[in-house]
Amino acid sequence: MPLPDSDAPFSGGFVPGGRIFAVDGDFATWSADGPPDITPVPMEGDSIFSGRDIVYLGGAGSAPGNWLTQKYVRIPLGAFPNLQPWFPNQDSIIIRQRFVGAFSTFQPMRLNTPYDPAWAEPWQGSFLDDLPSVELSDAILVREEGPRPIEGGLAEVTRIFSTIPKSRSIVEQFGYNYIGLNDRAGGTNIRPRKVKAVNSRLQFDYFVFDDFPVLSTPLFPDGNRLDSTTGINPPGLLLLAQEYYGSEPYSEVNQLEDESELGANDQTIPSLTEYIAFLDQSGSGGPSAAELVAEASCMRQYMGNIYERVTRFVQAQ
Repeated sequence: MPLPDSDAPFSGGFVPGGRIFAVDGDFATWSADGPPDITPVPMEGDSIFSGRDIVYLGGAGSAPGNWLTQKYVRIPLGAFPNLQPWFPNQDSIIIRQRFVGAFSTFQPMRLNTPYDPAWAEPWQGSFLDDLPSVELSDAILVREEGPRPIEGGLAEVTRIFSTIPKSRSIVEQFGYNYIGLNDRAGGTNIRPRKVKAVNSRLQFDYFVFDDFPVLSTPLFPDGNRLDSTTGINPPGLLLLAQEYYGSEPYSEVNQLEDESELGANDQTIPSLTEYIAFLDQSGSGGPSAAELVAEASCMRQYMGNIYERVTRFVQAQ
């Protein structure tokens, strides 16, 4: 007896004698096959926290384009760019899940597509400590593995979703080249320039490139989304490292001295007095010294369209 011209439909049904006799369920539409694997982002320990001011170029007293008015100023916690929100690691999660459907109907899912919580049933939405967990719909597609053929004209694909991780900081030893200090008026060479091994703080901040767009979140600087209008390096995204200059534009110095001692047109940036002020925070009741940007921010790919900005800070000494 000849076989029928067609198999059972992948949307469900029977074709007696067909190559695919019966399809139990609707495989024309790809759907989750079993519960997801939901895990915290693989980071070792929670973020450490620093309540210190940071030192950065700009703010009151600075006039763009006028070299002699550029000032390094203290930026308090909570003011841009000194943003250090603290979150536990379980606020960032990765979801891996298997999806199954008819190979002939497969279409890749766009990166940044939000996760549908209906795929996660019976996930209860909380961890063992009963603290509120992140919303599963905050996770976005960062990778798709497959499709891989299985039996009966079906295929499977593994989709990996990640929330955009929250800001976090870790501690790491670092050799910082501390600037020399010279009190010319007092006739004291306080210290020469010297490299010193200190604890540094590495801060990780996360952004998503979404030019299609799939998401509707605000663009940088109002949000963490980047697109072709902002580019991968919009103004203000990458923090600049602390520098030490003489009176000539971009002339580097090995020691800081006061404007009053050198004259109005021959000061260092920052001056000795300004730098010493970075060492004291007693007036605001905080730690004794502000942090310097030891290494400029760098951007690198984290997962999919999520990018990680890393900035290193050291305590001013």
